[in-house]
Amino acid sequence: MKIITWNCQGIRGDLTVDNLLEQNRLHTPDIVILLETKNKSSRYGYLKNRLGMDFLHAVEPKGIGGGLCVFWKVGSKVLLVKSADHMIEVKVWDEEHECYWRLFGIYASTDEKKRRDQWRTLGNRIGRERDLCLLIRDFNDILCNGKKDGGNHRSAASMRDFREFVANNELLDLGYEGYPFTWRNKRDSQPIQQRLDRGFASLEWHDLYPDTKILHVALEGFDHSLLLLTTKKSEEWRGRRFTYDARWSKSDDCRNLVARDWAGNVRGSHAFWLTEKLKASSNPTQIGGITSSVQTRVSHEDNLLLTASVTKVEIQEAAFQIPPTKASGPDGFSGSFYQDHWEVVGADVISTVKAFWIWIKEYVSSASYSILMNGTPKGYILPQRGLRQGDPLSPYLFLLCTEGLSALIREGLERGALHGVNVTSNGMPITHLLFADDSVLFCEATVEEVWGVRDILNSYVVGSGQEINMLKSSIFYGSKVKKRDKKGIERTLNIQSKAGFGKYLGLQADFGHSKKVVFNDVRERIESRMTGLKGKL
Repeated sequence: MKIITWNCQGIRGDLTVDNLLEQNRLHTPDIVILLETKNKSSRYGYLKNRLGMDFLHAVEPKGIGGGLCVFWKVGSKVLLVKSADHMIEVKVWDEEHECYWRLFGIYASTDEKKRRDQWRTLGNRIGRERDLCLLIRDFNDILCNGKKDGGNHRSAASMRDFREFVANNELLDLGYEGYPFTWRNKRDSQPIQQRLDRGFASLEWHDLYPDTKILHVALEGFDHSLLLLTTKKSEEWRGRRFTYDARWSKSDDCRNLVARDWAGNVRGSHAFWLTEKLKASSNPTQIGGITSSVQTRVSHEDNLLLTASVTKVEIQEAAFQIPPTKASGPDGFSGSFYQDHWEVVGADVISTVKAFWIWIKEYVSSASYSILMNGTPKGYILPQRGLRQGDPLSPYLFLLCTEGLSALIREGLERGALHGVNVTSNGMPITHLLFADDSVLFCEATVEEVWGVRDILNSYVVGSGQEINMLKSSIFYGSKVKKRDKKGIERTLNIQSKAGFGKYLGLQADFGHSKKVVFNDVRERIESRMTGLKGKL
C-alpha cells in the first residue's frame, strides 16, 4: 500500500498540479489525500482522471480556506465512514491480511481551542472501534521543541493537549525519512521550520505493517512537504546469498571451473580500476610553515617501515589467516576458496592488493564522485582539492590537519601572539578546542590579539590548501567586552558575532549559570519519545 498526502494550499496553479502529477507518476500510490484544497469538489473530476484514480470524496472548503479530498483506485476497496472540516475517515480493505483498517486524513486547525476540540472528537472516533488505525497528515502541532527550528520557545503547557491525545489513544509515531521539518514560513528575516505533518498508528496497525516508512518530499515553492507512506519494503533481491562451500574444493570439476573462469578477462573489475585509474594531486604552496611547527613523533626508521609496500609473503600470510568458513566480503568467497585455489588466484590477489596500496597513497590527494539521478549513478566529478567530508579516509586526514593547526596555535602562544583563556590562576591557558569538524579558538578581546589569531589562520589556509567559511563562523564575546572593541574585532576577522555558540550534537553548547533551559529541551524530547510508549507496553 502506498499513500500520498499533501497540504497543497489550493489546487489552482499549474505548478501545484504538475508537482502532484509528477509525484503520482514516480510513486504510483493507491490513495491520494489532499488538504487545504480551497476548491469546490466539482473541479476534481479532471484531476481524478489525470491521477489515474477511480473514486474521490471531497470536503467542501469554508470561505477561501480549508477543504479536503481523498482519491483512490478501485482495487483499494475504500469505504467512506465519516468526514468533517478537519478530517476524512475511511475504511481500507487489506486483501492479503483479509481485514479492514481505518485511515484518518487529518487537517487540524491552527487555533489552539478548536484543535483541542478536534483532538477530543478524534479520540472518540478512535475509541469507538479500537482496531487498526492510521492517522496521517497535518496536525498543526508539535510534541517537543526539538521538532521546531526558529521562533519562540514553546512551553510544555502549550503542547500538553497534543501529547495527551497521542498518549491516551496509545498512538505510535511512525517516524520519517528525509528532511526533519515538513513546514516552513519562507521568511528570510525570521525563518521558522516545524514538523507539523506526520503519521501515527495504533499498535495493532503497526504490528500488521512493521516495515512502514514515511518519506518527506520537499517541493520547491511550497510551505508543506509532501508525505509518501509505504507499508512494504522496496523490492530487493530475494534469492539466496552466495557463499563458497569449502567442500567444493575437493571436486576436480570445481577446480577446473575456477581455473577456466579466472583466466577470462572481466571488464570494469575493481582490480582494473584500482590499478589503472590515475589521480591528480593538490600541492599547497607553503605547507612547510605548518610541518615545521609540528613535533616529530615518528622516527625515520619507523616511518620507512610504515610506508613500505606490502610483500608477496605478507599478502599470502594474510590470505591464509582468513578463517576457512568465513567470507571476507559480501561476495561469499570464504577463506578456503583463496587457500585451496591459491596457485590459480594468488597472483591476481597479490597484484590487486599492491595496486590498492598504491591507490591509497594517491587517494589522500584526489577523489572522484558520481551523482545519483533517479537512483542511478551518473558520470564522474573530479574535484581539485582532494578528499571531501564523507570519504572513508577523511576522519584520519582531519586528525593530521588539525594537528598542524594545533601546532601553529601552540607556537603563537609561545611567542606571545595570543594568550588564550585562563580558567584558574595557576592552570595552563586554553587556546582552542576541537570537536569533530568544529573548532573553537579562545583569545583576549583586543584587536592586537585578534591579529595574531588572523595570522595563524592565514598560515594554516596557505599551508593546508583549506579555506575557512566566514559565513559559517561566528564570534562569542564575554559580558564585559565593549561595543567599540567588538566592532574592531569583527572588522579584523571579517566574522559576525552571535549571542551564543548554538547547538552541538543536539545540546546547547554554552550553558551559563542555569542549566534548566538547556536540559529542558532534552526532557521534552524524552517526553516526546515516551509519548505512545504506553501503547507498546
